[in-house]
Amino acid sequence: MILDQRLIVLKAVAGDDATESIGAWGRSVEAILRRLFDGTVRIGMGAVATTLEECSASYRQATFCLDGKGGAAVRCIHEHDMALGYLLRELASHQAAMVLRPLAARLHPYLAKKPATKATILALFAHNFEPEATAYALGIHRNTLNYRLGRLKDLTGLDPLRRHDDAVLLRTLMALTDGD
Repeated sequence: MILDQRLIVLKAVAGDDATESIGAWGRSVEAILRRLFDGTVRIGMGAVATTLEECSASYRQATFCLDGKGGAAVRCIHEHDMALGYLLRELASHQAAMVLRPLAARLHPYLAKKPATKATILALFAHNFEPEATAYALGIHRNTLNYRLGRLKDLTGLDPLRRHDDAVLLRTLMALTDGD
């Protein structure tokens, strides 16, 4: 069916390797459509729905993949970055996000005034919290990175380089801001 200028395909899959087979199917469909329409084709795939009720959730996941960052023409909700982004977005839109309001109230205004700190946080995510790689990617000295992270710790109490839970909280807080 076509909905909102998008072609929606429901495909039956079976077996333990359904995730892999649907990914291969999506890549082959993308190649065919790209040849037919001689343009940009993007495919987003949600999780395999095992009940009729799950179809709407799978559709939302597929549209999340289409809207996601990254240049891949075919994105699947089972890719780790897609899965995490989707789960964080769902958490941020749920009542569970209430527990993060105090941290968000301190962090978000600061990030609005200090865009370099937001860029630092996003670079940390992109470089797996490796300080050297993060500093290099930002074109800053390691001491500048340490200063920015020190300010973040002073403001929020979060120390994402030393505590995994703080890194998870920071990632969730960023999802509350704008889906990063």
